[in-house]
Amino acid sequence: QYATKQSWFLEDGLLKDCKFNIISGVSSRIISGDKIGFCSSNDLNYLNIDSILKISNEIISKGDSKKIEFNNKNKIHNDLYKIKIQSSNENDDNMILFLKNIFNSIKKFDNKIKKVDISLNVINDTILILINNEHFCHDIRPLFSLKINIISELKEIKEQTNFGFGGRYNYNDFIENNDIYNHVKKLS
Repeated sequence: QYATKQSWFLEDGLLKDCKFNIISGVSSRIISGDKIGFCSSNDLNYLNIDSILKISNEIISKGDSKKIEFNNKNKIHNDLYKIKIQSSNENDDNMILFLKNIFNSIKKFDNKIKKVDISLNVINDTILILINNEHFCHDIRPLFSLKINIISELKEIKEQTNFGFGGRYNYNDFIENNDIYNHVKKLS
């Protein structure tokens, strides 16, 4: 498993926080009849994958002769999701511009709006799956989560509104999603 986690936070149109993290690791779950062998590690490399498979095999091998092996003869199949993943550097400027556009759209709706906080979290999780000791698949799981907090004020009365939007998208589809702007219009 290899995952990147990115987040951006705008407070009143100014970028206050931006983070990028990488999480990786390897685990093996082998099922044979009613036996399950499981092993995992945070160190993602070829030798570790081989060791983890050996340990998982040892767990279930009592009375079972089938072994799972990791080698370059395994066939790699197409991804389960057709989603283009881009790196953080390619998208930081686009995401910040996207968030500022949302901020500006919200501020235009009503002069009673005094504060707008927007956060965006993006997780791209990639999992390599070995099926029946011969086929590999990549399972790519992108997830976007957008949260908006609006505070409006009229004389002495303050009101707060929250909005959240998310789903599995590639970057361009998320930025170009008109549903986000339609929901923002309903909020204001």
